[in-house]
Amino acid sequence: MSSSPRRPLEVDDPAPDGPDREAQLRVWMLRYGPGVRRFLLKRAPASEVDDLVQEVFLSLQARAAASAIENVEGYLFRTAVSVLSRRHRRKTWPWGRQEALNGVHEGIDELSPERILLSREAVERVVVALKRLPRRRGEAFALSRFQQLSNEEVARRMGISVKSVEELLRNAMQQLTAELGTEL
Repeated sequence: MSSSPRRPLEVDDPAPDGPDREAQLRVWMLRYGPGVRRFLLKRAPASEVDDLVQEVFLSLQARAAASAIENVEGYLFRTAVSVLSRRHRRKTWPWGRQEALNGVHEGIDELSPERILLSREAVERVVVALKRLPRRRGEAFALSRFQQLSNEEVARRMGISVKSVEELLRNAMQQLTAELGTEL
């Protein structure tokens, strides 16, 4: 009941669970493994083909676990092309041309107790300044900056116009800048 590598597979149960999934994978490996191997032998050194075939079937196993595969044969050969492409990128990457990372840690400050205390105090000043914003201004600022909503989404949520949101945000930034200066 084997099929030629060129004919699409009609699968009764493309993504079975548990032991059935493993049995289905073995069937696919027996049915399509030789064709995938021949395909890869034409495009890669024989010493690497077994690893490439394994990578193709690992991808099939992961994909089949996530959802059904309608055309296993097509998926396998598309995956084989991707595996070859990744292999090519690994081989042609200029590994020796990267610069050494000497002195990377020189610019990093150590976390001293003093630095931690100063940072906590700065955060507290920002929190106090945010609490001093008028209610609507603070709400618009929080939706925009902390929930990362667009001005249109803020306007919809607050039931106001986009121009009003822009004005609230501008006023909030002016107030926070005046109060915090460079800490903001």
